[in-house]
Formats: sequence, C-alpha cells, structure tokens
Amino acid sequence: MTSKGYYNNWMRESGRGHLATVLSWGAFLFYLLMKLTDISLGEDGSFFGIGSGQLPWMSATLGLLLAFVQFFYLFQEKKQDFYFSLPVKKSTVFWTRYVHGVLQFMLPFLITQSVCGVAAAMKVTRFLPYAGAYLARSVGVYLAVFFLFYHIGMLAAVVSGRVASAVFAAALVILGGETLLGEILPGLAKCFFASFYRIPFLEETKTFLAPFALIGKLVGMGLYDREEVWNYVPSWQPIIAAVIWILLLLTVAVFTYRKRKVEMTGRVFVSKGAERTVEIASSSLFGLWLGKLIVTLAGVADGGFLEKKTTAAAFLFAVGGLFGAVLVHLFMEWLVLMPKKQVFRRKGQIALTGILVCGTAVLFAAAQKPFDNFIPELSQTERISISVNGLDMIQGEYEMVQSQDDYLTSVRLERFTLENEGKEEALDWVEELRKRVSSGKMNEADVLTKATVCFQARDGGRRYRTYPVDQMAVERFAAVYQTEEYKRRAYPITAEIELEKERFTWTDGVTDTSMKLTAEEKNVFLDAYKRDVMKMEMQDMIGVFPSGIVQVTAEGRGVHANAVVYPFFEETVRFLKEHKIRTDKLFVDYPISSIQIEKGTQGLQRSVNFYTEEKEVAAWAESLVPSDLAVQPILCPVDPSVRAEVEAEDVQTGSAVIVRCYGRQDTKR
Repeated sequence: MTSKGYYNNWMRESGRGHLATVLSWGAFLFYLLMKLTDISLGEDGSFFGIGSGQLPWMSATLGLLLAFVQFFYLFQEKKQDFYFSLPVKKSTVFWTRYVHGVLQFMLPFLITQSVCGVAAAMKVTRFLPYAGAYLARSVGVYLAVFFLFYHIGMLAAVVSGRVASAVFAAALVILGGETLLGEILPGLAKCFFASFYRIPFLEETKTFLAPFALIGKLVGMGLYDREEVWNYVPSWQPIIAAVIWILLLLTVAVFTYRKRKVEMTGRVFVSKGAERTVEIASSSLFGLWLGKLIVTLAGVADGGFLEKKTTAAAFLFAVGGLFGAVLVHLFMEWLVLMPKKQVFRRKGQIALTGILVCGTAVLFAAAQKPFDNFIPELSQTERISISVNGLDMIQGEYEMVQSQDDYLTSVRLERFTLENEGKEEALDWVEELRKRVSSGKMNEADVLTKATVCFQARDGGRRYRTYPVDQMAVERFAAVYQTEEYKRRAYPITAEIELEKERFTWTDGVTDTSMKLTAEEKNVFLDAYKRDVMKMEMQDMIGVFPSGIVQVTAEGRGVHANAVVYPFFEETVRFLKEHKIRTDKLFVDYPISSIQIEKGTQGLQRSVNFYTEEKEVAAWAESLVPSDLAVQPILCPVDPSVRAEVEAEDVQTGSAVIVRCYGRQDTKR
C-alpha cells in the first residue's frame, strides 16, 4: 500500500513535468510553424526575434506558467513533507525545480530561434549581413523577458500559501506600477492641472517600474522598419533595470524560501513581510484609484480649461481615497487572519496608507499653481515645440486631435520645433496666453481650440503644457507664424529637395494633372513658391480656400511634400498658368452627375439624401469644399456636420471620380 501510494504521488508529480514540456514545446512548435510560413511569404517574416509581435507575450506568459508549474508543490503540505523527507537538502529541491523550468523554456526557444535565423538568412538576402547579431540580441532580450516573469511567478509562489493569493501577488507586481504610473498619477494630473498634457518623468519611471513597459523597451516594440529592427539595440537603462529586477526578485525568493515553514502552507501568505507589503500596496493603490475615479466622475476638476476647482477636488479625492484604502485593508486583514477576528489590528498600517492618500491629495493641490504657471526663461530654453490645433492641418487631422489623438500631436510637436527667431516669438506668445488664462481674461465660451507646447531645456529636460486658445490668441499667433523659421516648418517644400528625382502633380481636389517640368523649371517654381510663402501673412488665409495643391512625389517614398497654392500667391499662380494649369477652375466647373449629402453630428444618427436633378446638384455643388482643400480649419472653417460624396466627371479621361467633400461654414440647406 505504501509503495502504491508513493508510486501514485510520483506519477502525479511527474505529470507536472510533462505539463511544463507540453506548454513550452507546444507553444514554440506553433510559433516556429507560424514564423516559417511568414518567412516563406516575405521579408517581414524575418522578425522572428526582435520586432516580433507575438514573442514578447509568449515569453512572459510561459515565464509565469512554468514558474507556477515548477513550484506548485509549495501549495501542498503533503507534497512538501514528501520532498523534504528525502535525503536531499531543501535548497536542492528548490534549485532542481528552478533549473528544470529554465531548461524547459531555453531548449525549444534556442531551437526555434536558430531554425528561423537560418530560414530567414536563406530566404531574405538583405537579412544575411544582420543575421548573426540580430539572432544574438534576440536571444539575449527574450531570455531577459522570460527570467523577469519567471522570477515574478516564482516569488509569488514562494511567499504565498494558496494558488489564489499567489496569482494576486503576481498580478500586483506586474500591474501595480503600470496602474500607478500609467493611469492613477496621470489621471490625477489631468484632474488637478489645467495645462496638463503629459509628464515625461512618469513615463520614464513607468519603463523601470512596470514590467510590461520594461519589456517594450527591451524588445523594441513599435518598430516596423526592417533595417531599424535588425539593428535595434536596447539602451543601457532598460538593460540595467531588467538585471536589477531579475536579481532582486531571485534574492527575495531565495531568502523567503529558506525561512518558509511547511506548516504555513494553506495560509494566504506564509511570510509576514509579504503579507504586509501586499496589504499596503493593494490598499494604497485601490485608495488612490478610487479617489481619482470619484474626482473624475464628480467633475469638480473638469469644469473646463478655466474652471479648475482644486480645493473641492482635493477634498473629494482624500475622502474617497481614505474610504477605499481602509476598505481594502480591512478586507485583506479578514482574509489573512486565522481565525477571522481582530481586523482592526495594525492601526499604524492603516495610518500609513491614510497618510499616503491624503499626502497625494495635498501634493497635487499644492502643485497646481506652480505647474500651470510655469514658463521657462528664454536663456534656459534650448528650443520650443508648438502645435495649435486647426493651424496647418487638414480638417481630418483637426478632427483627430480634437478626439485626443496624442500620436498626431506628438508628430506635430516634432515638426514645429523652433530654436532661432521663432523660439523667442513663440515663448512670448505662450507667456501672454498663460497670463490671460490665469487672470481670468479668457472666457470658456470663447475658446476655439487648444495649443500644445513642449519646452526643451538646455539640459535635455522636456516639459509639456496645453493651453486654451480663443480668437484673440489666434490673431496674436501671427507674430509666430510670420517668422521664417515657422513657415519652413509649416511649408516643408521650401526646404531643399532632390529636384531631378521628384515628380510634380497638380490637384484641385477633384482631378490630378501631371506637370512635365525640367529641373530648371522645378527650381523656378520652388523659388516663386518660397517668395509667395514668405510674403504671406496669416490673416490672408482667413476665409480663403486654396486653389489647389502641388504634390511633390519622391520615387519609392510616395508624397514627399505638398505645396498648398492660394489664389493670392501671385508668382506661383503665374508660373502654373504659363504651364497650362488652371488654378481658377472651381468645383462647380466639373460635370456632376449626383451628390450624396449626409447631415448630422458625427457618432449620432445622420440623415442621408441623394440629389440628381441638375438644379439641386448645382446648388449643392456651390456650397461644398473638396476634403483635400479643407485646410486651416481655424482660419477657414468648414461645416463638419455636412459631408458629401460627389460623383464628378474627369473631362480628360471621361471617367467618373468620387470626391469626398465638407459643407461650407454657411451651408443652410
């Protein structure tokens, strides 16, 4: 009977080893088949390591699962009695299980990477010079990802007496930093600071304290260019952070394992240190999150740019946060106590979480004025990036930034970076704008749009702010717009381009006309266009739609730049007319067979009508603007509630052209 019982126990334990094998080898077999298929179809398949969209998550998931499988015996008291009764040291059992889990990942991983590397080098000729270094870097970073999550799962198992508490502890380690630095603190900054856009310090800190953000930096998530991926080397900061994480987690796990007692199995946590750490972290996080949620839902700090109620927000946040923190603390105490009593012990711990929550409320309230009133000195500013929503963008882009599209805003900040004469004018404009906002001279009802600014200090630091912009602010922005530096950013075609390789195409929003120009004629056009742009004043564009656009296309790179041509660009218009380009041809001059008009607010129910009668078509055609020509929405706005699809005829080819349009601002039909 005894032998039979030991045999059954051993078979079940051996089965856990088989489970680890099936998980790891099965996952990598599937990954190998998928990547070999991708490699056989094209060059993008060579992203089998760095640049892979699946491998980071697979490595992290396998790290957690293998850790739980290998150390599952720590949740079973009888299993531990059996192991520790064997003539081997307790530490030997630990390290045997540890190494077994590592090998279960490393062997199929190395085989998969090697096979994919050989296949990619044979299939993709361009990849061959990069193959060895790319393979080595990929193996290094993904082993780091595995060890990071393997150690998280192992530590969670070591400090816990139950599976559920181990899962909770692992989730707290993985998501705690992400929640605090990626959601709670930025959310509070948005509630308390009227000029908040982003805080780089929080984003950089999240990279080191949030495992998912850290692996993103290690493996180069978000890279798509082939050569950039093949040459990618993570910076030393995330590498050091990963090493610290891995060694620290391993050290704590080994130390706790030595102190762990078999009779503690079955409790929520087997270590008082882990118990207190989890209680403090979970209660504080929930308190901060609940406080932020209450402030956001109450709306006291979201009365608009000009109506931040800081004191009320701080009070609500402190009350809600305290309630949430104490509630979670009492619940955690009820779970860990055996028997279930004395949940109000550890009053000092309750006081600590309360001080943390209230201190956060006081800190944000106190920082509100210094944050919103910050403007650097000109001597301390290396450059300034500025993006005014609705200026130098098309209507579609304007709608994107209005819907909080941070990607487009970041691209525009990179584009409109001023460091010479434009910097001083922009800094003066922002200072005046800030004073008007803080003094209450700007009414919320008068706000047209917003401006996002990045102050880049000489020491490399960046501070971002966003401000409301009214009509007066738009008008005074002309001082910035008139600088040569800003215009070169707004009209990049004024910079040097390779004229011999570029193709020029004229579009009036309906049809495209190829311009057959010699290199000399291209130079003449660009010189004329530059002179017109430099003479142009911002008020010239108010209420004026462009006549058309000259698209400059680079071979192999698509559209290189667009030259927006206004009717008042005298030299440019004269050049185009000399080359038989009709800049005076209007939308209504085209034969139009039908118009589909869609009315209503975007996202809500919209009415759709079709017009084919000649009079109706002509009337509507006069009140529509092709979407390609709907530029400068703040200076020359359209009516976005009226959208149309127009079927026009291209006279030169005789083919039908579908043109998407907006209604003019005065559309009343």
